[in-house]
Amino acid sequence: MQCPKCKQEIEDNSLKCNFCNSKVGSLCKVCGSYNLITSKECVECGKLLIRICEDCGSANLPDASSCRKC
Repeated sequence: MQCPKCKQEIEDNSLKCNFCNSKVGSLCKVCGSYNLITSKECVECGKLLIRICEDCGSANLPDASSCRKC
């Protein structure tokens, strides 16, 4: 797979890029499935991973009561 930040080829299902150290993936806390860092929902169980603020577009944790940037 390709790192979305530095565009270097990295190993599939990597959690971090070994070139630029950017986080590229995560594991679902419910089912343990690998998800790209940009995934809004888990590919296996559908659990919400990221909540996007409707006002500013910032990514927040799914259980956040308010936006971290607004």
